[in-house]
Amino acid sequence: MKKFFSVLVAVLITMFSVYAQDEQITQELASVVSLAVDTTECCVDCDLQKQFHSIEKALANKENVYCLVLSFGSPKFTAIPKEVGQLVNLTCLDISFNRVAVIPEEILQCQQLYCLDLSGNHYLQDLPRFLKQLPNLKVIRLYDMTLWSEAKKQQLRNEFSGIYLEFE
Repeated sequence: MKKFFSVLVAVLITMFSVYAQDEQITQELASVVSLAVDTTECCVDCDLQKQFHSIEKALANKENVYCLVLSFGSPKFTAIPKEVGQLVNLTCLDISFNRVAVIPEEILQCQQLYCLDLSGNHYLQDLPRFLKQLPNLKVIRLYDMTLWSEAKKQQLRNEFSGIYLEFE
């Protein structure tokens, strides 16, 4: 229910910003829109019983995995494991600060995915367009993507409208 109201508020504020004549009002509304999307860290609010820190343990408890934290892994992941697609209740995936260059289409099986943290994966050249097919995906965190230009970030924001891309 919280997600529904966050999205509703974001839509309403966006509609009002379209009609705003004054640039300052538009900027203020934009800051409120970003607050309407739940941008808390992935997995912070998840019950510790539903949060997993290894793909092996997650696969042994597939039905109970809501948050998967694979950040700062050793060895580093070069791709999101295809097995993630087996975690049908997954709402948050944090695979930040690895060496991810590939996001497999199997992630589309995670229909409940709300937050995807790809921060610090400098080998990632682009976001695959198929991510837009995830019906509940609302936040993609992309901190520390230093190789991406501001123009590229803006292009992605336009292409992924409806999903909050968090760069800073």
